[in-house]
Amino acid sequence: MTAKTFEEIAQGSVQVVCGGSAGSGFHLLDPKLVVTNQHVLDAGSGGEIVVSTETGDNSKARAIVSSPADKYDFAVLELSKKLAGKRTVFQPGSGVPDRGADVVFAGFPHGITDLLVQRACVAGPFGTLGFHIDGSVNGGNSGGPVVRLEDSLVVGIVTQRRFFFDKELRELAKQSADLTEHVNTIRMGGGSMVMMGVNFAELVGVVAAAFDLLVRTMQVNAGVGIGMAYNINWVMEGCRAAGLC
Repeated sequence: MTAKTFEEIAQGSVQVVCGGSAGSGFHLLDPKLVVTNQHVLDAGSGGEIVVSTETGDNSKARAIVSSPADKYDFAVLELSKKLAGKRTVFQPGSGVPDRGADVVFAGFPHGITDLLVQRACVAGPFGTLGFHIDGSVNGGNSGGPVVRLEDSLVVGIVTQRRFFFDKELRELAKQSADLTEHVNTIRMGGGSMVMMGVNFAELVGVVAAAFDLLVRTMQVNAGVGIGMAYNINWVMEGCRAAGLC
């Protein structure tokens, strides 16, 4: 492993922004093709897709091949123009990397504009979809490459991080938002929610804002050092079916 290897991986990695959603991605097979997760695009609600390098160069993009987020969760983007500078175009590795294999993953955690390249190892299989890595994967890393150090081939896509009770937190957040909306509807209709000097409309607003901050803080900072990567083979199957390779 050398600094050159890390730099080459950085030169093949990009940030993918769609609407209000930010994730990561990487060049595959061709400098005008970028792979990311479909859930990065879904979270952007169909907004404009922009792909950027860590130096700030960017290009609009469109999805040309994809798989649903609840299946293999990948999207292949075509750039409207080539990105400036020396770009690494990754080639796919075949098979699932062995437990203990040294890998490197790259991306833009938390949506920051700084590209981070991190070392990890394969901790074990992730069902039939891919494998676990013992790296600190965070929101914003989704869609980044997992590169096997042995041969510098991309073997997976960072797709999830192990965050316990995330589903339950999202459900509570939805209930809080629904309650806030209900209170606001009553206030707009001229209704009163004051009892014994306590304005319950304001109280609900404060509680909802506090809960929203708590959820966002936990989602950003809670990390147990376990990430899940989907195998690059699923992307390659989609590319072959679309005639891209």
